[in-house]
Amino acid sequence: MAFWNYPFRASRRGTARTWTGHLAIEPIKRITAVLSHGVRPEAVPESATLLPVAEPPPADEVQRVLFWEALARRRRDRPDSVTLDTPSVLYVPYWIGYLRGRNWDLCPVDATTGKIDLAIKDALVEALGALDRVSAEEATITPGGESKP
Repeated sequence: MAFWNYPFRASRRGTARTWTGHLAIEPIKRITAVLSHGVRPEAVPESATLLPVAEPPPADEVQRVLFWEALARRRRDRPDSVTLDTPSVLYVPYWIGYLRGRNWDLCPVDATTGKIDLAIKDALVEALGALDRVSAEEATITPGGESKP
């Protein structure tokens, strides 16, 4: 699943302290996560099937989300300013489980933590639909009627 990764720096006037970190935003449903300071992304294997990347959210929305959701929890030393660096795409691996009851259902599992992540389900379904549409648009039909990728 593609997230936009925003490195940030936050500071408070009157102190020399600055905070650095990364804010990951899933661009379809705007699900956010503040990444741990020591997180180092790994390279994506060439054989991996990657979902399409949606457009990043506007910078003012990212700053608002970062300030209120991530940094507003600091009560005594809230930052006065937040600076965003250039975003990059961050792929978070998910396993998709299928559940069968009265109907079929998807169960997304974060492959980095092993935890079920139902909050990302709608965005994952939408991204899989976009992948299917992209695959259909890239296919060409030959005069013999065969479809080629």
